[in-house]
Amino acid sequence: MNFYTDILPLVVVLAFLFLGSAYGIRKIKVRCSNYLANSFLALGSLVFCFGLLEILAINYLSFLPDPEKQFPPIADFFNERIPFVRMKDSIVYINPPHREGTTFGHKFKTNYLGFREKNFEGKKPPNTFRILVFGDSYTYGTGVSEDHRFTNLLEGFLNKKGGAKRYEVLNFGVAGYNTDQERDLMEAMLRWIECDLVVIGFYSNDMAMTTKNRMKSFHVYDHITNINGEKVGTFSNSVRNFSTLPVGEPLEFRRPTSWLEDLKIFHILANRTNLNMDKMLPTPSRWKFISNEFQEMKGLTRKYGLPPPVVLLIYPGQPSSNDYIHPKGELAQHINVLRFVGDRLSQKGFIVADPLQLFQKHSGMGMTVSEWEGHSNYLGHYLYSLSILKTITSHNLLAK
Repeated sequence: MNFYTDILPLVVVLAFLFLGSAYGIRKIKVRCSNYLANSFLALGSLVFCFGLLEILAINYLSFLPDPEKQFPPIADFFNERIPFVRMKDSIVYINPPHREGTTFGHKFKTNYLGFREKNFEGKKPPNTFRILVFGDSYTYGTGVSEDHRFTNLLEGFLNKKGGAKRYEVLNFGVAGYNTDQERDLMEAMLRWIECDLVVIGFYSNDMAMTTKNRMKSFHVYDHITNINGEKVGTFSNSVRNFSTLPVGEPLEFRRPTSWLEDLKIFHILANRTNLNMDKMLPTPSRWKFISNEFQEMKGLTRKYGLPPPVVLLIYPGQPSSNDYIHPKGELAQHINVLRFVGDRLSQKGFIVADPLQLFQKHSGMGMTVSEWEGHSNYLGHYLYSLSILKTITSHNLLAK
């Protein structure tokens, strides 16, 4: 139901009906006529004021600068994307191997597997503790250099400890990934890459289900080769592949919205208060789907003799006007959904790295790549890396 086509005409009619009734009742002298007239007058005034407030809200928003037009569009040379390719019989997609790209002026190359990472052997070097990190564009590092990504920072912090053991953190982040794709990619990588720990970067929008609509335009790769030119094991999943994907997400994955949420006055209040705090929370069906994906990831780590995955809760990049101490609007919604996910995964035996206290400590500082690009900058990645370091140290996960 749309407010402007269905509700607003009704509001106008009701306002005139109530006000007209109040006037008519005052004209006829019957018992309780004053009481009835005042009641209709009050109802008519409330409906009229409701409509007037919405009209004022529309005009108020029309005078505000459009965030989409406030800054220049992102130039191609800032974010030169490498086209994705889908792996055959899989929902996994990657960048083509051995390609060059740019993300906001930071040049990078993909390795022999198609990831923004150095080349490496599947077998660990001697005396090496290896961590595999999976995630979306925040993990991949949109808008930051490779040295400033939290995976590179974490590797540097760990190797500062000195000693005979060396630490290696490998980044398998792919822009746009959902949790189901991270699960299938993890299965493919663990088949032939030795490691000691797995980290999953989780952002609020990773709970989407991968569908045919999203994947149908990608070119298909039959296989990729490792550093020695040998064919890497299959990416296929016997239970789920492109042919079994639904065209779109199930209807029960979508949260029903009321006509009230179409109101401009509701939009204004929601951005400045916690009126719509639960907006991003998943429906029971969506959470059941995502919870199952996480449980399968936990099963994969158990299969290969690894600790439960460490789940990093990724808070969004924010401009210097952010308030992580008293969040409102969209920021509060992000925090709410990450708290929801973190609490439930902790209950299921996952190790959760939550950098919220660090973000609160740096509240009011710019944490975004630029005014028109919301991914986290160096500060955000630095806080992610500190959170993981503290978590894996406190849980004694480096003792292996």
